[in-house]
Amino acid sequence: MKNVHVFVPVKHESQRVPGKNFRLILGEPLWHRCIRRFSEDFSIFIDTDSSDIIQAVGEDKNLQSWKIYVRERQGHLCGNDMSVNRLIDHFIHSELMVLQDHIVVQIHVTSPFLSPDTVRRAVEHIKSGKYDSVVGCNIIQSRLWREEGLLGLVPVNHNPDQLHPTQHLPRFFEENSSLYAFRVSAFDVRRNRIGLNPLFMPVSFPENVDIDTEEDWNKVVKLASLEWKK
Repeated sequence: MKNVHVFVPVKHESQRVPGKNFRLILGEPLWHRCIRRFSEDFSIFIDTDSSDIIQAVGEDKNLQSWKIYVRERQGHLCGNDMSVNRLIDHFIHSELMVLQDHIVVQIHVTSPFLSPDTVRRAVEHIKSGKYDSVVGCNIIQSRLWREEGLLGLVPVNHNPDQLHPTQHLPRFFEENSSLYAFRVSAFDVRRNRIGLNPLFMPVSFPENVDIDTEEDWNKVVKLASLEWKK
């Protein structure tokens, strides 16, 4: 898609699931699976502190045939506490992102079932002019409670004495980290991937699966096996 760029931050080390970005799914490294799935439709910019990924992109002829650009993350942008917004900001202002009508879609390699069609849908919402950004989300419409200090558990969105049907409860929108899409001009306003007029777009299972724990990894392996058998 013209003037649409997929931005993929990839760390070499992972805290909660060691080496997850390099673990194999059906014989393919997790990071490579993500790049391959989006390479035919989008230009891809990989931001990484991994010399292994940089070397792989430089040596793999298949990767070289795709519109893939890899850049080594600068030292002051490394670390587990680094905000993705800072990485995006650096990317936008150090690459050829000077045109404000360009659209960036930030995804993670840890969402291995996200599809190009879903990314295209997010881009079309922005191109419509109704929204300046799109956030992949889960919609929660169930009885929620929160811990409130000495009060203990208190209801968030319902009255326990009335028990309204859940379909009548207020909806909550949970970011699921599947994708963030935005115009460069919208990002520049707040230096944030969520603009002033965002659309929270539902991304459902299995595309919303994100690998955050070993349990998540085991789930992904099983899902990938089922996908292969189809």
